Amino acid sequence: MQGTKWLLGTIAGMAVLLGTLTTQGCWTQNSQEAFVRKMQISGEIVKSGQQYIIRGKKPAEIFTILNPYPDQLAKYMGEGKIAEMQVRVVSGDNVEIEKIDGTPYCQDCK
Repeated sequence: MQGTKWLLGTIAGMAVLLGTLTTQGCWTQNSQEAFVRKMQISGEIVKSGQQYIIRGKKPAEIFTILNPYPDQLAKYMGEGKIAEMQVRVVSGDNVEIEKIDGTPYCQDCK
């Protein structure tokens, strides 16, 4: 009788643990898909090799622009020109610009 209770308790505990792990895995996957991180960057836009980057002043970090439109970015480039940008973080330090100095960023360039 004592062995049967122990066995049933162990099986129930394993079922709860498995259910918890499965639920957490599904929740994490769904939350990552729905999560979009946006941020405000104040910094210089410069061309570095074949890519355009933001030398952030606030936050002080280098960001790679994934949606560069050279004609639009040229307006904001120059020695010491600081622009205020609203960006969407794609991954790590890779960003897509949504607005520069309050103006929507090149919606017709695609």
